[in-house]
Amino acid sequence: MTVVAQVVIDEQNPWPGLEAFDEASERFFNGRGTESAELRRLVLQAPLTVLFGASGLGKTSLVQAGLFPLLRKDHLLPVYVRLDFRDRTPLIDQVKSALQTQIHARQVDAPSINGDESLWEYLHRAGLELWSEHNQLLIPLFVLDQFEEVFTLGADSPAAIAQLRVDLADLIENRMPAALAKTIQQNEVASAGFSSDRQRYRVVLSFREDFLPALEGWKRELPSILRNRLRLLPMTVDQAFEAVHTTAANLVDEPLARRIVRFVAAADESRDPQVDPALLSVVCRELNIRRIKEERNTITEDLLEQSRADILNDFYERGFEGLNPGARIFVEDRLLTSGGFRGTVPLDDAIQTGIPEREIRTLIDRRLIRIEERLGIPHLELTHDVLTEVVKKSKGDRQQREVHERERQRRKARERELQRSRRLLVSVSAAALVFLSLLIWSWISFRRAVAAKAEAKLAETRASNANRDLEKTASELGEFRQQVLRQNGWSAEHIKNVALNGPVIARSLDANKALLDLPSKASAVSIFYYGKAADWKEAMDVLSGYWRSFGYRPTLLEAKNTAPTNVLWFRGSVALLDLKRIALGLIRAGVELQAIKPLSGPGTQGAFIGFDLEFSTHPPWTAAEIMATEHFDSPRSGIDQAYVAVYSPTPAEAAKAEDFLNAKGISYTITLGSNGSAKTIATGLKSKASAKQLTVDMQVAGIKCEIRYP
Repeated sequence: MTVVAQVVIDEQNPWPGLEAFDEASERFFNGRGTESAELRRLVLQAPLTVLFGASGLGKTSLVQAGLFPLLRKDHLLPVYVRLDFRDRTPLIDQVKSALQTQIHARQVDAPSINGDESLWEYLHRAGLELWSEHNQLLIPLFVLDQFEEVFTLGADSPAAIAQLRVDLADLIENRMPAALAKTIQQNEVASAGFSSDRQRYRVVLSFREDFLPALEGWKRELPSILRNRLRLLPMTVDQAFEAVHTTAANLVDEPLARRIVRFVAAADESRDPQVDPALLSVVCRELNIRRIKEERNTITEDLLEQSRADILNDFYERGFEGLNPGARIFVEDRLLTSGGFRGTVPLDDAIQTGIPEREIRTLIDRRLIRIEERLGIPHLELTHDVLTEVVKKSKGDRQQREVHERERQRRKARERELQRSRRLLVSVSAAALVFLSLLIWSWISFRRAVAAKAEAKLAETRASNANRDLEKTASELGEFRQQVLRQNGWSAEHIKNVALNGPVIARSLDANKALLDLPSKASAVSIFYYGKAADWKEAMDVLSGYWRSFGYRPTLLEAKNTAPTNVLWFRGSVALLDLKRIALGLIRAGVELQAIKPLSGPGTQGAFIGFDLEFSTHPPWTAAEIMATEHFDSPRSGIDQAYVAVYSPTPAEAAKAEDFLNAKGISYTITLGSNGSAKTIATGLKSKASAKQLTVDMQVAGIKCEIRYP
């Protein structure tokens, strides 16, 4: 399959939309002259330059169309690299391969790289020189673009990332690799072929600024990342005007160019006079597409007025017009990671999932996705990060519709089963009455004993069949309940271990009904849960998908114990509605939720799901309780009980509390801290009066404690 992924940029199509400007389109790249010059200055003065900025500000365009043409005049050889984390070879070898490609493409006179020679070894060869076809001595410039993918797509390959970290540190800090140093230590002759003090190359790391803290975690091995930086900011109004009018004065006059800039600045909802370059390029390209479609010579005022409404959404929706719904599902489920970042999928994998090649070509032509070559393997990805929010919203809306449709189908199936059960019960009752009538008739009609006996036998057979039908119905109802439970995250083992008519199932089904009654409004809440046994993990998989459909951000953490989950903590401004939805989802999945508690003090905000021995004697929350609760930071209403707790005691204080409770014959639980000592000593639930009296007695005995409520 042959596809041209790069948009054509010319006099009639001067804006690439969400595609980046390449080096060939330098004359259409305007508005970033100051940044291009500053980036050139930084590259020339130090081995490493760090370029970062928010998504959609045009870092790739700045590098390719702004920096590269300037540095070629300074006799540098730009080598553009975007790492492929699916490749199993060392990541630094991809940089070496990119250098070989540029040497060949630019007809550079340079020694060839030996097969097993590392990039560091090649660049530090004694006497290494790279000469251009115009007889100019060149300095390689390695630009590792979209470097944030090291922390997103590379998260599944920690060993490969750790090695890349070492390889880049050796290259940038000009340190001899440890393996080579060991070889030279064992054989001094091996050092003759290297000039370890030379560093005739430059490196640029370009990435999204929200990953700057993650990169700074490398500062111990790579201290240069703390120096020589450029933060790319949104365009000023004047820069945005250049990007519109200077780029295409033949298509947009000066007053209209300023109106377009004001429109985009307002769409960006920013108080400051700043403009998002990606959004500006999309708007200009969309306006130009409509100009061409309507066969106009220029973009006019009335064309802008007609196009003000939600160009990005229109751009996204139009991309799927006439395509199979599966194409949209593929884009939203495979090209967006669970964390909301762009992902990549090999082209062959996409075709094998059933997406027709013609539809892939259509999506590429419409600039929703593009093909990116990675080590010779074509991959599909979204054209730009600015689309991720649109895709995420569309995916969330779709998943919510799917959830509601499944709930509607389940309700209809349940109603059909209930109607069938009622009809069977009526039939059984009628058969029983007939049987009773026949028995009475047989006693008062002795002369018809033989006939009555035969009739009774027939009635008995019918009743037996009816009873079997009733048992079958009960079994089918049980199977239906099991089906509902499995859809809500119950494993087969979990269902097997509980009674289908027991309280846990009843609470689960009540929670299922309560969730349908909750409003669909939700906030972006972070949820952290500690996975337990296999059935709990299955429940979390289902719950994660359900929560993500509301925009929550669930994260699975390593369990600290094997005890069953029983508590939902929360910290920060988590809305009551969100807490109810999270709690009901847990109960629906079979969790016996014994506590819903706020966390005090500083720390990560959000909801935390796990186990706490302190609450193990508390009665489980019910759906009715949760729906009636107005806030979860006070004692549960309707429970006239309390308990006494000793928090963070010293070993001596813990021993004193245990001796006191043992002497009184009072049961208690001890929660251990990470050092093995008592973290909490808590009694079981008592009446509030008894708990208050026990608190007083313990305090009189010199034991620091407090009364707590469920």
